[in-house]
Amino acid sequence: FLSVYFFSPACPRTPSTSSCSGDGRQPAASRVRRGGEPPPAHRPVCAARPVIGAILEPHASSYATHHGEYQAALEWYDKALEMDPDNLDALNRKAYLLHHYLKDLDGARELYDRIIGLYPEDPEAYRNRADLRHYQFNQLEDALADYDKAIALGKRDADTYNNRGECLAKLNRLPAAVKDFQQALTANPAHAQARANLAEFRPRVVEQQKKDAKAKLKKALEELPTIEFERNKYKLSGDDVEQLNEVARIMLEFEFIRLRVIGITVNKRKIPLANHRSEVCIQYLVQKGVAQNRMEPKGIYGKKMATDFDPID
Repeated sequence: FLSVYFFSPACPRTPSTSSCSGDGRQPAASRVRRGGEPPPAHRPVCAARPVIGAILEPHASSYATHHGEYQAALEWYDKALEMDPDNLDALNRKAYLLHHYLKDLDGARELYDRIIGLYPEDPEAYRNRADLRHYQFNQLEDALADYDKAIALGKRDADTYNNRGECLAKLNRLPAAVKDFQQALTANPAHAQARANLAEFRPRVVEQQKKDAKAKLKKALEELPTIEFERNKYKLSGDDVEQLNEVARIMLEFEFIRLRVIGITVNKRKIPLANHRSEVCIQYLVQKGVAQNRMEPKGIYGKKMATDFDPID
C-alpha cells in the first residue's frame, strides 16, 4: 500500500509545533551549516523536516534494505531533497545508495564531493568517499587522505580502521597497515576481516623487521664500544652505553620485533651474574622507551664475556 504525507508549504507559527521565525524560515543559528556559512536560499523547510524524516525511514530505507527496489528508494530520497536540498541525512543516504546498490560510481563521487563541500566536518562522507576511491577507483593516496580525515573527525570504528589498513597494505606500507588491523580489532574483537588481514600481514612485517634489525644490531656490536660492567658486578660502568643507545633506537624503529638480551660469561658458575647483567641492560632500554614486554633476559656460558642481542618473534 502507499502512505501519503501532506504538509503545508507555510510554516506553522505556534511555539508548540514549530521553531520557525515569522517569515517561514528557521532561526539563524539553525540555518548555519557546519562549514559556518548559511545555505543558499531555497523553499521553506521547517514544516518539511518532519515529513523528510517520514520519507527517509518507512519508504526509502525499507525499499533499499528489505525489498531491493533501489530505484524507488532513489525517488524517495529525491523527494526529500526537493524539500531540503542540503539535508545531510538524505544526501548521505542517496550517495550510499548510488555507490553500493545502483553502482552509479560517478554520481556517488559527485554527491560525496558535494556533501564534503557543504559539511566539511562530517566524517561519514569522508569515509564513504575513501571507500569509493579505494575499492572502485584504485586512487589509493586520495583514499588514504580521506580515511585519515574521517578518523581525525571521530570515525574510529573497526571498518574504517580495517579499510584504511587494506589501503596501506596495497601501498606496501605494511607496518602501518598492521597497526590499523590491530586498531580495528581493539574497536571490535569479532571483526573477521581485520583478524584475517592481521594473520596475513603481521608475520610478513615481523620477518622483515627481524631481518633488518639483525643487520643493524650486528653493525652496532661491531662498530660501537663494548658494554662494560664492574668486575663481578652487574652494574653498568658508566659511559660505555653507546651500544645500548643504538639498540634502543633500533627497537623503537622496528616496533613489531621482540629481543632476547644475552649476558655471556666465561665462568659457568657465574651464569646467574650474566643473567643479572642482561636484566640491567633491559632496564636501561626501558628507560629509553622500549616496552619491557618486548624483551627477555638470558645468561649463558661462552668463550668470551659479552652482551649480545637476538631478535625473536
